[in-house]
Amino acid sequence: MFFCTRFNHILMFDTIKLRLNREEVKGTDLLSEIPNYFEVTSESMFQTGPSVSGYIDNLKVTVNERGVKVGNGSLCKYYLGDNLQTIGRKDTQKAIEKISDTLHLPFDRAHVTRLDIAQNLILKHPLPVYFNHLGPAQYYTRFEQPDSVYYSNSKRRLVFYNKVKEIAAKREPVPELYRGRNALRFEMRLEKRLREQLKRPEVKASLLFDEKFYIELIDWWYNEYQNIQKINEMQTDLTKAKTKKDLYQIGLLALVEKEGGPAAIQKKIDEMFQSGLIDRFKKRDLKQAVKDALTVGTGQIESEAIKELDQKMKQAVRFYR
Repeated sequence: MFFCTRFNHILMFDTIKLRLNREEVKGTDLLSEIPNYFEVTSESMFQTGPSVSGYIDNLKVTVNERGVKVGNGSLCKYYLGDNLQTIGRKDTQKAIEKISDTLHLPFDRAHVTRLDIAQNLILKHPLPVYFNHLGPAQYYTRFEQPDSVYYSNSKRRLVFYNKVKEIAAKREPVPELYRGRNALRFEMRLEKRLREQLKRPEVKASLLFDEKFYIELIDWWYNEYQNIQKINEMQTDLTKAKTKKDLYQIGLLALVEKEGGPAAIQKKIDEMFQSGLIDRFKKRDLKQAVKDALTVGTGQIESEAIKELDQKMKQAVRFYR
């Protein structure tokens, strides 16, 4: 499989959900016409009327009297055959055109209801090395799994995971470029209320290949990464203490290590607040003290892994800056 070098500098859209309302296709009998253009797998009857579902390749299609939904799958895999390659702005337009041609409908007019923005980063070390240096993020709850770290709130998720391992677990072929490599996938998943998140009256598929909008998404993706607190290497060496403040910082780092790391101590502070042991002001002060201790300074040295990851992220957005 051929990979162009510049693909490593293009962010892509991955999982997507599109909804084309019947108002956009007046004169088309959706239920009688559109199922002829995809592989039908089920037909159902609901209180709102009949519904027909099936697939075009990996994308699910659902048709009812109110409109047509397409998605719940990778747009990149649909267009390029796998989602380890990168599908940028122009190929996204071609992918939407392919959906439109297949279903004989103008899907550039469809509303986008779910969108993932992602990139694969090939790194030096095994991925848990990097996971251990990704700390808390404001407005998100952090979760850690054996092969991933993710941040979640009511609107979206930020996910870091081993993409090659996921592909191999599905028994799908791993492209040659990624075989035996440490490939970190970073996704920003916009799962709900896209109009509110993107501050737009509507988010239609045609917007995905608008260059200005595409750049705005790239910047947002990168800024969300930057807003995650990075954990540097801790060193509890008393010889580094020159002042009382230095000594306090080193002592706090020793406590952070004892409690199981930054995420564990942040969780304990949250539990103290929830139990009524501290108020919200003390909770804020304690978390800030931990954050200050984790910055590069006395008792901290810059993590080589984070330095590498920062550089890879900068490279990922450089193509459009």
